[in-house]
Amino acid sequence: MEKLINDENKFNLEIKQNFKVLGDANYLSIAIKNILENALKYNDFSKQSKILIKIYYNTLEVITSGEKLSKTLNFYTQNFSQEANSKGYGRGLNLVKRILDMYKFELFYSYLDEKNHFIINFNLSFFKNIPATRNIA
Repeated sequence: MEKLINDENKFNLEIKQNFKVLGDANYLSIAIKNILENALKYNDFSKQSKILIKIYYNTLEVITSGEKLSKTLNFYTQNFSQEANSKGYGRGLNLVKRILDMYKFELFYSYLDEKNHFIINFNLSFFKNIPATRNIA
């Protein structure tokens, strides 16, 4: 996953606040990697040259340019949901959701100013005594 993020030609990383996430690094890496791979696959690079990744208190946000999801995020996170003639957003987002649910983390989607925002809220309210670090996955 580190190689995926470090591709400076495709990603712009903004770290506003570091934090620590407690969970299985392998599972969480799979979830984050899936979100980033979807971003690479569906970003319209003619409109937005780089995918924006924002990291701030308890949140990882991936912002891409492209078409709005035709259905709600819930549709894409259901078991084996797949639109007819769809290019994706099927099993991958279901897996992301299942992994995040194991830790009571949340996945959100919004479409603002012709940009897709996939947001993972790591919901650290019950980890109040953990100092901030650079470890997110």
